[in-house]
Order: sequence, then structure tokens, then C-alpha cells
Amino acid sequence: MAAAAGAFTVAGVAAFNVAQQMGQLGLSIQNTALRMGLSTKEVGEFTYAAKVAGADIGTLEGAMRKLSVGLADSGEDGEKARRGLAALGVSARDASGELRPTNDIFLDISKGLSQMSNAAERNTAAIKIFGRAGVELIPVLTSLSDNVAKAKEMDLG
Repeated sequence: MAAAAGAFTVAGVAAFNVAQQMGQLGLSIQNTALRMGLSTKEVGEFTYAAKVAGADIGTLEGAMRKLSVGLADSGEDGEKARRGLAALGVSARDASGELRPTNDIFLDISKGLSQMSNAAERNTAAIKIFGRAGVELIPVLTSLSDNVAKAKEMDLG
């Protein structure tokens, strides 16, 4: 009887630990979604896309933060970011002049960068948008739209 009680206690503690870890994971995903302006499903898709490219969601979160700062900047850095977007054929604003969702802008940046065959021009556009980190982001960004599409096909997120 005592052995059975001990086994139930161990199983109960293990179940509690798993539930606690799942709760922490859920909270982490929700917080990431809030910081990035994504839905929790999109966080899952972007996480998959980053991992496939050898990065993590933190890499994309930093890039999104840099993009948001650049778009909000009315000075030289903001103008540089907007020129970088224009070089890719990406507009940050919709037809009514409202700022488009960050994830849509990011996916358009990905498509634009992946279509550029000239590495110097591609790197220059990335630097204008994301600063010095732009070149380091190239592997993640050039495959982002395709990898997010794959994540959606697999219903990840």
C-alpha cells in the first residue's frame, strides 16, 4: 500500500511539473505574440521558419523591433529604412495610409530579398532596413516566406 501511495505521489509531482512547464510555455508564446504583434498561431509559424533557417524566434523578434523603430522614426534612420523597403517593392502602409501588420511587411521583405540575385544590392537593402544586423539576418529572411508557408501547410502554430 505504501509503495502504491509513493508511486501515485511521484506520478502526481511529475504531472504537476509537466503542467507547470506547459503553462510557462503558453505564457512565453503569448508574451512573444504581444511583443511581435503576431497571433499565437503566427508565433508558431514564425518559430518554425526561424528554426528551419538555423535561428530562433528571438532573432526575428529583434528584427521586427528594429523594423518597427525604423518605420516610426521620422529622421534619417527612418528614411533609410523606407528606402530599403522601396528597393524591395515593399510598402509599409496600406491604401488608406495605415501601417500594415508587421508580419505582412516581414513576409514581403522576405519575398523581395529572396528575389534579388545581386548579393551586394540584397545586403544593402537589408542593412538599410535592419541596420548592421541586416546581413546576418539574410539566411533567415530570404527563406522566411517559404518556411512560413510550409508551417501553414503543416498546420503548425
